[in-house]
Amino acid sequence: MKNFTLSRKGSSIDLEKQNSELGKKNLQMKEEIYNYYVDDDQNNENFGSKSWQKYVNKTCPELFDKFLDVTDFIKINDDKNKDKVFKKQENNKKLSDLFTKSYIDLKQSNQINGWNFQRTKNVICWRDQLEYSYVVNYYFMFHLKKRESVWSWILIVLSSFCSVLTIIHTDIIFLKFVVSYGLSFLAIMTSLIAAFIKKENYVERIKNMDRYTQKVGQVCTELTGIMDSKPWNRMSYVAFIDKYKDQITALFSFPPPISPIEFKKTVYKLTKYHPELIREKFPWFRKVTVGKLEYFEMTDWGKNILDSYYLYKYDKCYRRICCCICENPHKHSKFYDPISYNSELLKFLSNEKKFKQKVAKQQSNPITNSDINEIPTLKSVVNKVEIEKLVTNAFEEGVDIIVEDKNIDI
Repeated sequence: MKNFTLSRKGSSIDLEKQNSELGKKNLQMKEEIYNYYVDDDQNNENFGSKSWQKYVNKTCPELFDKFLDVTDFIKINDDKNKDKVFKKQENNKKLSDLFTKSYIDLKQSNQINGWNFQRTKNVICWRDQLEYSYVVNYYFMFHLKKRESVWSWILIVLSSFCSVLTIIHTDIIFLKFVVSYGLSFLAIMTSLIAAFIKKENYVERIKNMDRYTQKVGQVCTELTGIMDSKPWNRMSYVAFIDKYKDQITALFSFPPPISPIEFKKTVYKLTKYHPELIREKFPWFRKVTVGKLEYFEMTDWGKNILDSYYLYKYDKCYRRICCCICENPHKHSKFYDPISYNSELLKFLSNEKKFKQKVAKQQSNPITNSDINEIPTLKSVVNKVEIEKLVTNAFEEGVDIIVEDKNIDI
């Protein structure tokens, strides 16, 4: 038992080392690509992302040190000094107010049609959250439709059997007994299934979820169209808030009810069995930029879903024994190793980008006369093909042919 524990510990340590090495290689590759694509004089900082932090951490302390001197208050001895300090602080307050107002006016003047980096980032975050909600509810809606159709079909079949048994009339005691108890049993089952369907409220849930997914899909499509446009081509931010704020708030506030177990199973099935539905979708993927290279990086969300469902379903030893499960069956999924996936994707996209740049550079070079001379003309190609046919036919017929053109190789 000690040997097993030690080997297991050693394997886990090796796995952690491997993941850390892959993470370091991935980070190193990102730095290399960043240095390859980004010029030294290029400022890659996102517009407006650090300005408020700089204002709070640097500008405000400098203003306080400049306008608020403790020694002025300590030196107050008489009314003259007191009035002098009052006037000075009033002047400092006016200057501080002027600076703050100027800062706000400059920040607002730098906005394009009311949009800046932070507002754009917030809207993209709303859109990603709505897309995530759309995918989950869309899949779960069709899952509910399938369950409702199965129970409805079972109910129809049992009702049909009941109808058939009611028209059977016989004098045989055994058949009377079977028909009587069969009708009772089928009637009980029909009532129970009908009560179960009503209790689960399939029809109302499907109807609400259908309306919700249609509304979310429409809003997501409109937000995508707005965000794909340049800031100067978008509607103004004030008009955007007036049009979409209430809709987005309602969609976030009143989603269709899904139990935690249903939600867990839904995201698990999406991750394991339907990766095409979640391709480049948040939170399984996130858009990142390395230099000028933009791609969708896989997050650890999928791995956490697979591990969580494995612990939920196979938390007991007898469940693993009954299902013949010795280890996590999700280790072969691409979502289970996001570091390797991102490393391979980044390497592939980097090589593809370099190849495209190389091809574009070659196409932009002017064609020289020597290159033109190397290109065969249409006439020479046609003559060569005709002469090859002629020589082939003559060889088959045993006729000797002499070619006088030295520019044609046969």
